[in-house]
Amino acid sequence: MKSKLFLLSLTAIILSGCGEQNSSVTSVSLSTSEPTSSVEETSVISSSDTSSVEESSQSEESSSSSAEDDLPEYYRDKGLDITETGATLKTQLFNIIKSPNAPTYSKLYTAYLSTDVKYIDDDGKKHLWDMYSACDYLMPDDENHSNYTKEGDNYNREHTIPQSIFGGHDNYPVGSDLFHVYPTDSFVNGKRGDHPHAEVATASFTSSNGTKVGTSATNNVSGTVCEPADEYKGDFARTYFYFVTCYQDKLSGFGNFATFSKNTYPSLATWAIQLYKKWSDDDPVSQKEIDRNNATYLVQGNRNPFIDFPNIEDQVWNNY
Repeated sequence: MKSKLFLLSLTAIILSGCGEQNSSVTSVSLSTSEPTSSVEETSVISSSDTSSVEESSQSEESSSSSAEDDLPEYYRDKGLDITETGATLKTQLFNIIKSPNAPTYSKLYTAYLSTDVKYIDDDGKKHLWDMYSACDYLMPDDENHSNYTKEGDNYNREHTIPQSIFGGHDNYPVGSDLFHVYPTDSFVNGKRGDHPHAEVATASFTSSNGTKVGTSATNNVSGTVCEPADEYKGDFARTYFYFVTCYQDKLSGFGNFATFSKNTYPSLATWAIQLYKKWSDDDPVSQKEIDRNNATYLVQGNRNPFIDFPNIEDQVWNNY
């Protein structure tokens, strides 16, 4: 079985410039190996070779211990066993990231000033990072405090998981959790509506950055869907992974949503697991996500482990 390699970037970075800038990030590489065939076949090894088997076993134990020791304090002190898989691993992550100290819904615009700055211009003004549109917005000048009629008018707060599913934005903390409530163009937000994220066959609307809304091209998903731009598909996939982990104990009480299976595990519909894992593979964790993860941690005290541990979803949903 091949080893899993995870890269953690956990330096607390306060965004003070363009989101594209290279930041000084401390990375810790963790490698966890599953038993090799030589160890599995110990029953046919002669007595003269027992010492080599014992050494192999000791080596594996040392490797596992080293992986746990290398875990950042945030995860290590809360008992994460990085070698686990499936529902066991998902529940461990849930116990670590649950109950975020999210800002209230009315405070999200203020939070975005530290979590979603794309760049600061020569006049010292902050510009918004919008994953649904290529429009350039000043923060906080272009917040939506009035009506909008077209893309580019202003921006507002977009729930990746529609708020109608869980009872509205006043349902705290899920209604204002920064890890799934992003700032975005108000008009595009309206076009996305409460449609699930999947692949589009025929688009009825395409935003300036390539976000599409239209008929579904994804098996087992009918009706209208929203397909993010390629450069952000992984971001949204990891958003879903976070959401169904952080709120796995509440999913059964939420309304019906094509993406969910409404249980503790696997929490996501099979089509969603398979599609979002593909999106995550095709669009790996970016510096933008790392910076936002760090900034959000400073605001609400929890992290998105699917950003901290790229491809850990393959372990969580290992049978899908």
